[in-house]
Amino acid sequence: MDGSGGSGSELTMKYFIIKQENVDPAIFVEFWASKYRYDAGSYKYEEIDKRPLKPDSIRRLFAWKAMQLNRKSIMAGEHPFVETVIDNFDRFNRLPLNTSEDADNFLTNELKDKGMIWKIFTLHIMYPDKYPIFDQNVYRAMHYLQTDTIKEIPSKNCDKQTSYITEYLPFYNAHGYYPDRKLDKALFSFGQFLKIPRERAGGLQADRGGFKADDKSFSDSVR
Repeated sequence: MDGSGGSGSELTMKYFIIKQENVDPAIFVEFWASKYRYDAGSYKYEEIDKRPLKPDSIRRLFAWKAMQLNRKSIMAGEHPFVETVIDNFDRFNRLPLNTSEDADNFLTNELKDKGMIWKIFTLHIMYPDKYPIFDQNVYRAMHYLQTDTIKEIPSKNCDKQTSYITEYLPFYNAHGYYPDRKLDKALFSFGQFLKIPRERAGGLQADRGGFKADDKSFSDSVR
């Protein structure tokens, strides 16, 4: 130990803070997309590029999105929602899905009594450039960027649907096109950051319009 009271190992440590700074949207996207972490095991989002999508690719995409405990049943062809999507996928692809009104009709009339987040993901795997992924993290990010406050995604399916169609799609499209899902990754990462519990080191303080954090860890979140 040297005279400063510290050990030599401290020289290799990296200390940092995150502070609020107004930046252009493109800089925001670049920064937060670089923080994107999502562990889906052996399941890769790149399955979406295998057109036309076959049943096994559809299962792999839903396994990529799902919680780990659901992945086995999905890949075994035993998950009711995923198998319903597969059975109807050709018909879905023949439906008019060019506008937000078309998407709203799809979410209302197809896959009834199913979870809204996965219904939206079905739209996404059919038209990935038109209908972005929707989840708790991107909703949290959108709401904070728009209002400077943190709010969780609605619990009711009908409210999720309304938010996606009337809020998230216009918000997402207003940013323009980013390749490689970069905008989605940025919003997902930023939304994770906003979820860091206040009681953890440094906390998260957003009640006065800003935020700061002394903990860079991002929790594993289901897509």
